[in-house]
Amino acid sequence: MNTYSERLKRGALEVLEYLERNRSKLRNEERRWESLAQQMTDAALLTDSVLAQNAIHAIAYHIVDEFPLSDEFSPSFNAVLDAVQRAQKRRDHKNG
Repeated sequence: MNTYSERLKRGALEVLEYLERNRSKLRNEERRWESLAQQMTDAALLTDSVLAQNAIHAIAYHIVDEFPLSDEFSPSFNAVLDAVQRAQKRRDHKNG
């Protein structure tokens, strides 16, 4: 578990709920959405925070490349990504 675990788990559930609500529109894409939810769940299980942050960045890039950015399908993941980016900016500012 890491600092972001709870929100990542919630994000994975939100992705699956989004898939369920939009199943008719997302026909033939179920595996892709389920895979995204699994990536979030896997990131939640990481114990090293640096590895977790790297996984969160990788998921974010994956979303940008392959998912509709116009739809808000995982507010919890958006919050996690924001937290990671803010932490990174604080570290960068501190290290000068």
